[in-house]
Amino acid sequence: MSKPLAIESVSQLQRQSSSNREVEDLRERIKLRAYELYEARGCVHGHHEEDWDDAEREIREQGRLHQAA
Repeated sequence: MSKPLAIESVSQLQRQSSSNREVEDLRERIKLRAYELYEARGCVHGHHEEDWDDAEREIREQGRLHQAA
């Protein structure tokens, strides 16, 4: 029989779950922006890493600007 989770463990799981959602949200936003960059390039293949890096940079910069405001 398993032991019930301590309150500290539940709180820790909630924080971890929230953090996981934030990471997934960030990844989704980067993915969508990278696709926009791909389309803007004329759907030319072979630049996926550059598009991802550019998208990640843009999204993270937006987050920093938002936090500073």
